[in-house]
Amino acid sequence: MRNGTNKGGAEYAEEAYVVIIYGTYGSTYHLTTIEVIPNIVINEYTLKLFR
Repeated sequence: MRNGTNKGGAEYAEEAYVVIIYGTYGSTYHLTTIEVIPNIVINEYTLKLFR
């Protein structure tokens, strides 16, 4: 995003947007099953765009 425009050149509206990041990072090991368990990350951010 550059100067309030998207890749197509259209302007974003002045309002709130919610961005959800869902993924994994690293891992842990279950002691009895010796299974590798990924660490799940879910974050939610609110962005408020204004000019």
